[in-house]
Amino acid sequence: MMQAGIILSTLIQNFRFTQDKPLPQPIMTMTVRPDPGIFLKIEAVT
Repeated sequence: MMQAGIILSTLIQNFRFTQDKPLPQPIMTMTVRPDPGIFLKIEAVT
C-alpha cells in the first residue's frame, strides 16, 4: 500500500490532470459508479 502513495505523489508532481468530456453520471447499483467512466486529460508539467 505504501508503493501506491509513492506512485501517486510522483504522478501528481510530474503531470497535470484535468477532467475531459463526457461528464460522468452516477449509476445506482450496489455501489455508486460513474457512467461512462471518468475521462482525464494528462499533460506533462514542464
